[in-house]
Amino acid sequence: PRPDSHTTPVLVPVRKVGGRVGVFGVAISDDGRWLAVGLAEAHAPERLGGVKLYDRTAGDAPEVWWKWRDDSCNAVAFSPDGKLLAGGFSGSARLRVWSTVEQQEVPLANAQFSGEASGNVVSVAFSPDGKYLAAGSDGWGSRPGRVRVWRVRDGKHVRDLTQPKDRPPQQVRGVSFAPDGRTLATAVKTAVSSQPFIDVWDAETGSHVKTLLVTQATLGPCVAFARHEPLLAY
Repeated sequence: PRPDSHTTPVLVPVRKVGGRVGVFGVAISDDGRWLAVGLAEAHAPERLGGVKLYDRTAGDAPEVWWKWRDDSCNAVAFSPDGKLLAGGFSGSARLRVWSTVEQQEVPLANAQFSGEASGNVVSVAFSPDGKYLAAGSDGWGSRPGRVRVWRVRDGKHVRDLTQPKDRPPQQVRGVSFAPDGRTLATAVKTAVSSQPFIDVWDAETGSHVKTLLVTQATLGPCVAFARHEPLLAY
């Protein structure tokens, strides 16, 4: 499939995507044509994990492809131009990126969260200008989760955003870029009964800007910037 094709998407009110555990991530390309679905059930012998890609102009047709079936996918995101599709995985603790133009996986430096950075990759986001790609890990609950930032044009690992050392281990549950392309919000949470909060970072410099305490959230938090307004939802 190529992102430069222009055809009207068809609304499908209910789409059956398979699997038994459920859908952990969904994303639609900016042109509305492509739908990516992240599936978490990768256990053998069924191998029902990975990512399915649907062409919404084809209505209720089966998926165009189904990749990484033996890896559990937690999150998916398209680049603003629709040429890249990123997925965060648990089994491999890896961020994977697929080129919808070249029809092949794109190499990234330090794509696997290993060593002190070990953890399931549970959130992914491109900056609105397409310059950066960020992924958050949960630290497997035993070490602080962190956010890793890459430069999209060459796959270079730019930096890791690590939490202050005076905190207990915190899971990063969500990431989102602001319209300026450099401000990055991360949703952080430990146990169900603990205080969730949002960390705000400068992705270009790696500096921590502020921490926002979150109210009325028990199982999240999730986080999302508005596309064209200085608004942050959680």
